[in-house]
Amino acid sequence: MLSQGLYLLLIVKNYKGDTMTEEGKSFGQMIKKAVKIIIGLVVILVGIGLVWWWWPQFAIVVKGMFGVVLALIGLIIVAIGWTD
Repeated sequence: MLSQGLYLLLIVKNYKGDTMTEEGKSFGQMIKKAVKIIIGLVVILVGIGLVWWWWPQFAIVVKGMFGVVLALIGLIIVAIGWTD
């Protein structure tokens, strides 16, 4: 009996004027989360599409980054060695 009363108290305390679900989240919060997920998936798909569309230019940029990345890795190794 006490646990049912405590559960009811928690539901009433979490109620903010919107329809509550089993997890204690409102329907509006669930819709916001779904919209954010859908927008994120669209952005990922557009990004993949743009990489596919401009693949030759993208490959040139990636090839050009190898030298810079290698230099930064070397700088980090030197910094680690310097501080030891």
